[in-house]
Amino acid sequence: MARRLVLHVGLMKSGTSFIQQVLRANDEVLAGRDVLFPAPWKLQVQAVREISDHGGAGQDPVDDKGPWRKLMKRIEEWPDTAVVSMEFLGPRGRRKVREILADLPADEVQVVISVRDLARTIPAMWQENVQNWGRLSWPEYLDGVREEDRSKPGPGRSFWTRQDASGIAETWVSAAGADRVTLLTVPPRKAPSSLLWERFASIIPVDPAGFDLDVPSNPSLGLPSLLVLHELNARLRESPDPITARAYERTVKRLLAKRSLAAPSLAWATTPTGSPPAVTSRSSDCAGLERMSSATSRSCAAPRWPVSTRRRSRPRTDWPPRSTRWRC
Repeated sequence: MARRLVLHVGLMKSGTSFIQQVLRANDEVLAGRDVLFPAPWKLQVQAVREISDHGGAGQDPVDDKGPWRKLMKRIEEWPDTAVVSMEFLGPRGRRKVREILADLPADEVQVVISVRDLARTIPAMWQENVQNWGRLSWPEYLDGVREEDRSKPGPGRSFWTRQDASGIAETWVSAAGADRVTLLTVPPRKAPSSLLWERFASIIPVDPAGFDLDVPSNPSLGLPSLLVLHELNARLRESPDPITARAYERTVKRLLAKRSLAAPSLAWATTPTGSPPAVTSRSSDCAGLERMSSATSRSCAAPRWPVSTRRRSRPRTDWPPRSTRWRC
């Protein structure tokens, strides 16, 4: 049984791809430092998908020879620290989270939730929506996010299910305990990419030096490219000879969007005119993290998230929140 398991559960669009690429590219370096990152990567993806839909109340049982059991066996056979990183785990419900934690073969489990400011997350999630055959324009998507209507399918439900940081943190804290959950803040835009790795490495913990950080990135699309892709999605949906989901994934998302339209020179502002007040207001709600009570420790002067433009009449004396650990 592993002595320690670091379980990175997202959130989506919070540097997860970069962290996962670094872990994958340096799995042998990690192993040399007594840290297991189970390979191949496909095993972790398939395992998380399986446990999300199986093994719980009202669900079919987990296949004894399936990917989840294979992943658990790999961790069980490792004597020291293991790391699993998959953002699909973050928004699981309370019952499923308890079931997952109970099945992990490790003496100690440390849950890591990476969080990013909403001003960058909302456009990134819209971009992800467009790259997956989404039909909503930016104004339509932003309106849906602002309304936060989770009672029906739409951006309100899809976004906040995956990005309700305080709600997701409360779910994992309720199951794992506050001392077993760490909030990892994503550095600001102009910070060196190595800073995010250094923060994650401090949680494992492992010396961040000596790792290859020149890894493939998850390229962003500029606004012109997104508008082209959005228009293409509309025409494909209206076509008398519709494209299949598999063909869209292969030709449009992977080949056209990721390889052709993702031009770094076409960068665009993350927060369009008129949205900062709404973003700031909603970000302040993430202070709900403070309400979770327990001892805490952190390794920085003050977390950079959530961001608020409000001035305080006197310095705060109750920061950091007594809820969980911060790495920022």
